[in-house]
Amino acid sequence: MDKHDRLKKARIDAGFRSAAAAAERVGVPYGTYSGHENGGRGIKDDELKLYAKAFKASLAWLATGEGEQGINNAVGVKGLIGVGGSIETGSEQLDAEGNIFEVLVPVPVPQGAFALQVKGDSMWPRYDPEDIIVCSKPSNDLLRLIGWEAVVTTPEGNRYLKRLVQGSAPGLFTLESHNAAPLRDVPVSWASDVYAVVRAPHWQRLAETSLRQQTRKAGSSK
Repeated sequence: MDKHDRLKKARIDAGFRSAAAAAERVGVPYGTYSGHENGGRGIKDDELKLYAKAFKASLAWLATGEGEQGINNAVGVKGLIGVGGSIETGSEQLDAEGNIFEVLVPVPVPQGAFALQVKGDSMWPRYDPEDIIVCSKPSNDLLRLIGWEAVVTTPEGNRYLKRLVQGSAPGLFTLESHNAAPLRDVPVSWASDVYAVVRAPHWQRLAETSLRQQTRKAGSSK
Protein backbone atom coordinates (compact mmCIF):
# COMPACT_ATOMS: atom_id res chain seq x y z
CA MET A 1 0.00 0.00 0.00
CA ASP A 2 1.01 3.58 -0.56
CA LYS A 3 1.06 6.06 2.31
CA HIS A 4 -2.41 7.39 1.54
CA ASP A 5 -3.78 3.84 1.41
CA ARG A 6 -2.32 3.13 4.86
CA LEU A 7 -3.84 6.35 6.14
CA LYS A 8 -7.28 5.29 4.93
CA LYS A 9 -6.91 1.84 6.46
CA ALA A 10 -5.80 3.31 9.78
CA ARG A 11 -8.77 5.69 9.77
CA ILE A 12 -11.27 2.90 9.08
CA ASP A 13 -9.69 0.55 11.63
CA ALA A 14 -9.87 3.33 14.22
CA GLY A 15 -13.65 3.46 13.78
CA PHE A 16 -14.03 6.59 11.68
CA ARG A 17 -16.55 5.76 8.98
CA SER A 18 -15.91 8.88 6.94
CA ALA A 19 -13.00 11.13 6.07
CA ALA A 20 -15.08 14.07 7.29
CA ALA A 21 -15.43 12.57 10.77
CA ALA A 22 -11.71 11.92 10.91
CA ALA A 23 -10.86 15.44 9.80
CA GLU A 24 -13.09 16.89 12.50
CA ARG A 25 -11.49 14.69 15.17
CA VAL A 26 -7.96 15.56 14.12
CA GLY A 27 -8.77 19.24 13.67
CA VAL A 28 -7.72 19.72 10.04
CA PRO A 29 -9.84 21.06 7.16
CA TYR A 30 -11.77 18.36 5.35
CA GLY A 31 -10.20 19.27 2.01
CA THR A 32 -6.73 18.85 3.48
CA TYR A 33 -7.48 15.48 4.99
CA SER A 34 -9.34 14.27 1.92
CA GLY A 35 -6.36 15.17 -0.24
CA HIS A 36 -4.08 13.22 2.06
CA GLU A 37 -6.27 10.15 2.00
CA ASN A 38 -6.86 10.06 -1.75
CA GLY A 39 -3.21 10.69 -2.56
CA GLY A 40 -3.74 14.06 -4.17
CA ARG A 41 -1.79 15.94 -1.56
CA GLY A 42 1.53 15.27 0.17
CA ILE A 43 1.53 14.62 3.92
CA LYS A 44 3.97 16.59 6.07
CA ASP A 45 5.70 14.92 9.01
CA ASP A 46 3.77 16.89 11.63
CA GLU A 47 0.48 16.00 9.92
CA LEU A 48 1.42 12.33 9.88
CA LYS A 49 2.13 12.49 13.61
CA LEU A 50 -1.34 13.92 14.21
CA TYR A 51 -2.93 11.08 12.26
CA ALA A 52 -0.85 8.44 14.02
CA LYS A 53 -2.05 9.71 17.41
CA ALA A 54 -5.68 10.08 16.37
CA PHE A 55 -5.88 6.63 14.76
CA LYS A 56 -3.65 4.86 17.31
CA ALA A 57 -1.37 3.72 14.53
CA SER A 58 2.39 3.31 14.44
CA LEU A 59 4.05 6.37 12.97
CA ALA A 60 6.68 4.19 11.30
CA TRP A 61 4.00 2.03 9.69
CA LEU A 62 2.08 5.04 8.41
CA ALA A 63 5.21 6.61 6.98
CA THR A 64 6.92 3.58 5.42
CA GLY A 65 4.75 0.48 5.85
CA GLU A 66 7.36 -1.11 8.10
CA GLY A 67 6.47 -2.85 11.34
CA GLU A 68 3.01 -3.36 12.81
CA GLN A 69 0.09 -1.06 12.12
CA GLY A 70 -1.21 -0.84 15.67
CA ILE A 71 0.44 0.51 18.78
CA ASN A 72 0.18 -0.96 22.24
CA ASN A 73 1.34 1.96 24.32
CA ALA A 74 -1.97 3.83 24.48
CA VAL A 75 -3.75 3.59 27.83
CA GLY A 76 -6.92 5.12 29.23
CA VAL A 77 -6.71 7.34 32.30
CA LYS A 78 -9.66 6.38 34.52
CA GLY A 79 -9.31 9.11 37.12
CA LEU A 80 -7.18 10.42 39.95
CA ILE A 81 -5.21 8.44 42.49
CA GLY A 82 -4.58 9.72 46.01
CA VAL A 83 -1.07 9.25 47.32
CA GLY A 84 -1.93 11.18 50.48
CA GLY A 85 -5.48 11.84 51.53
CA SER A 86 -8.32 9.96 49.94
CA ILE A 87 -9.73 10.85 46.54
CA GLU A 88 -13.50 10.63 46.38
CA THR A 89 -14.79 8.88 43.28
CA GLY A 90 -17.12 11.68 42.34
CA SER A 91 -18.01 13.65 39.26
CA GLU A 92 -14.44 13.87 37.95
CA GLN A 93 -14.08 10.12 37.75
CA LEU A 94 -15.80 7.73 35.38
CA ASP A 95 -16.99 4.16 35.61
CA ALA A 96 -14.92 1.21 34.48
CA GLU A 97 -16.02 1.62 30.85
CA GLY A 98 -14.97 5.25 30.45
CA ASN A 99 -11.75 7.25 30.35
CA ILE A 100 -11.17 10.86 31.31
CA PHE A 101 -8.57 10.95 28.55
CA GLU A 102 -6.03 8.68 26.92
CA VAL A 103 -2.27 8.95 26.90
CA LEU A 104 0.63 7.57 24.92
CA VAL A 105 3.33 6.23 27.23
CA PRO A 106 6.88 5.24 26.27
CA VAL A 107 6.42 1.57 27.22
CA PRO A 108 4.13 -1.21 25.92
CA VAL A 109 1.14 -1.88 28.17
CA PRO A 110 -0.37 -5.29 28.99
CA GLN A 111 -3.88 -6.40 28.12
CA GLY A 112 -6.41 -4.92 30.55
CA ALA A 113 -4.07 -2.17 31.76
CA PHE A 114 -5.44 1.17 32.85
CA ALA A 115 -3.93 4.37 34.20
CA LEU A 116 -4.50 6.87 36.99
CA GLN A 117 -3.10 10.34 37.47
CA VAL A 118 -1.33 11.20 40.74
CA LYS A 119 -2.80 13.85 43.01
CA GLY A 120 -1.04 14.80 46.23
CA ASP A 121 2.53 14.56 47.40
CA SER A 122 2.67 12.08 50.28
CA MET A 123 4.75 9.69 48.14
CA TRP A 124 7.23 12.39 47.10
CA PRO A 125 10.04 12.12 46.04
CA ARG A 126 9.05 8.76 44.60
CA TYR A 127 6.00 10.14 42.79
CA ASP A 128 5.14 13.66 41.73
CA PRO A 129 1.74 15.25 41.07
CA GLU A 130 0.57 14.63 37.49
CA ASP A 131 2.63 11.45 37.12
CA ILE A 132 0.77 8.68 35.29
CA ILE A 133 0.54 5.33 37.09
CA VAL A 134 0.02 2.46 34.64
CA CYS A 135 -1.70 -0.42 36.42
CA SER A 136 -2.22 -4.06 35.57
CA LYS A 137 -5.71 -5.54 35.50
CA PRO A 138 -7.37 -5.26 38.96
CA SER A 139 -7.16 -8.35 41.15
CA ASN A 140 -8.73 -9.68 44.35
CA ASP A 141 -5.57 -11.66 45.09
CA LEU A 142 -4.23 -9.17 47.61
CA LEU A 143 -1.76 -11.39 49.44
CA ARG A 144 0.61 -11.54 46.48
CA LEU A 145 0.97 -7.76 46.67
CA ILE A 146 1.96 -7.65 50.35
CA GLY A 147 5.13 -5.61 50.71
CA TRP A 148 4.72 -3.94 47.32
CA GLU A 149 3.38 -0.58 46.22
CA ALA A 150 -0.04 -0.99 44.66
CA VAL A 151 -3.16 0.85 43.65
CA VAL A 152 -5.83 -0.09 46.19
CA THR A 153 -9.53 0.68 46.43
CA THR A 154 -11.55 0.64 49.64
CA PRO A 155 -15.20 -0.45 49.92
CA GLU A 156 -16.13 3.25 50.17
CA GLY A 157 -14.66 3.80 46.71
CA ASN A 158 -11.52 5.69 47.70
CA ARG A 159 -8.34 4.97 45.76
CA TYR A 160 -4.79 5.16 46.99
CA LEU A 161 -1.27 4.53 45.80
CA LYS A 162 0.37 2.90 48.82
CA ARG A 163 2.65 0.12 50.01
CA LEU A 164 0.39 -2.75 51.04
CA VAL A 165 1.16 -4.33 54.44
CA GLN A 166 -0.75 -7.07 56.28
CA GLY A 167 -3.05 -5.67 58.96
CA SER A 168 -3.87 -6.94 62.44
CA ALA A 169 -6.61 -9.27 61.23
CA PRO A 170 -7.46 -11.18 58.04
CA GLY A 171 -8.96 -8.90 55.40
CA LEU A 172 -7.39 -5.76 56.89
CA PHE A 173 -4.31 -3.99 55.57
CA THR A 174 -2.03 -1.14 56.49
CA LEU A 175 -1.38 1.37 53.70
CA GLU A 176 2.03 3.00 53.99
CA SER A 177 3.31 6.23 52.43
CA HIS A 178 6.79 7.70 52.16
CA ASN A 179 6.06 10.89 54.07
CA ALA A 180 2.59 10.58 55.60
CA ALA A 181 1.16 8.60 58.49
CA PRO A 182 0.09 5.04 57.56
CA LEU A 183 -3.57 4.11 57.27
CA ARG A 184 -3.96 1.12 59.58
CA ASP A 185 -6.35 -1.83 59.34
CA VAL A 186 -8.12 -0.70 56.19
CA PRO A 187 -10.37 -3.12 54.27
CA VAL A 188 -9.45 -3.30 50.58
CA SER A 189 -11.83 -4.24 47.77
CA TRP A 190 -9.21 -4.80 45.09
CA ALA A 191 -5.64 -3.95 44.26
CA SER A 192 -3.51 -3.66 41.15
CA ASP A 193 0.19 -3.94 40.41
CA VAL A 194 2.01 -0.77 39.50
CA TYR A 195 3.15 -1.84 36.05
CA ALA A 196 4.91 1.39 35.12
CA VAL A 197 5.26 5.00 36.19
CA VAL A 198 5.42 7.71 33.54
CA ARG A 199 6.73 10.99 34.84
CA ALA A 200 4.65 14.10 34.29
CA PRO A 201 6.75 15.53 31.42
CA HIS A 202 6.99 12.23 29.56
CA TRP A 203 3.43 11.22 28.73
CA GLN A 204 1.50 12.54 25.78
CA ARG A 205 -2.21 13.24 25.76
CA LEU A 206 -3.84 11.21 23.01
CA ALA A 207 -7.54 12.05 23.04
CA GLU A 208 -10.37 13.44 25.09
CA THR A 209 -13.09 10.86 25.60
CA SER A 210 -16.48 10.48 27.16
CA LEU A 211 -16.08 12.89 30.11
CA ARG A 212 -16.01 15.95 27.87
CA GLN A 213 -18.69 14.48 25.62
CA GLN A 214 -20.97 13.80 28.59
CA THR A 215 -20.42 17.33 29.89
CA ARG A 216 -21.43 18.82 26.54
CA LYS A 217 -24.53 16.62 26.35
CA ALA A 218 -25.58 17.54 29.88
CA GLY A 219 -25.19 21.24 29.11
CA SER A 220 -27.15 21.05 25.87
CA SER A 221 -30.05 19.21 27.54
CA LYS A 222 -30.68 21.97 30.08
